[in-house]
Amino acid sequence: MDRLPLPTDEIVRITDDLARYRADHQLIDQITVTRGYAELLQLDASNPAYHAKLQIALQRLSEMATQRGLSNVTERIREMGISTATESGISQPSSSLA
Repeated sequence: MDRLPLPTDEIVRITDDLARYRADHQLIDQITVTRGYAELLQLDASNPAYHAKLQIALQRLSEMATQRGLSNVTERIREMGISTATESGISQPSSSLA
């Protein structure tokens, strides 16, 4: 995975929108993980592990959004340079969180 700068503000907006839209326990768990890695990356932007984990978390969030018919979320994540579920042909999210 490339180490592109990820827009934390957009990640927060996406996760806020998802949390308001869907009170789905599994989705809320993934939102929490995604935001956690986004915050850790803000604290230590040079940490490659945080960057990689955030990318994985965003991919999983994209997968979950796709399954719920929220293609706009997947598109917003793709615009950040993250490989999304529709690009990789993934149809089922992993049961574990990033």
